[in-house]
Amino acid sequence: MHPDEIKVGSCYRTARNEVRCVIDITAEKRVIYKARNSSYAKGEAGWYQNPNASTIPMLHTFAYAVIGEVPYDWDAATTPPPLPSVAGIKPNDASAPPPAADAPKKSMPDLGPP
Repeated sequence: MHPDEIKVGSCYRTARNEVRCVIDITAEKRVIYKARNSSYAKGEAGWYQNPNASTIPMLHTFAYAVIGEVPYDWDAATTPPPLPSVAGIKPNDASAPPPAADAPKKSMPDLGPP
């Protein structure tokens, strides 16, 4: 995701279906968050927060690690994952450039026998 898409109070999922909810973004662009595994069955007891301030990720690192926004109670077992967002471009986005397969075909020059 693009770092500008990360907002305080929103939750995001990683490729491994960990859910991360942003608590704060510091002036130094570090993201303080709490996380849980993909199952919401444990409720609030399943959340954890890293108490080690030296390992709080930078905003761009956090954005790189997450692939889409999800609701707070998102559960991989009962809810299909959202479509991933790469640098703010979602699949089938009208503002996205056309796929290379749709580009006009150029003829290859005849180079003769191999």
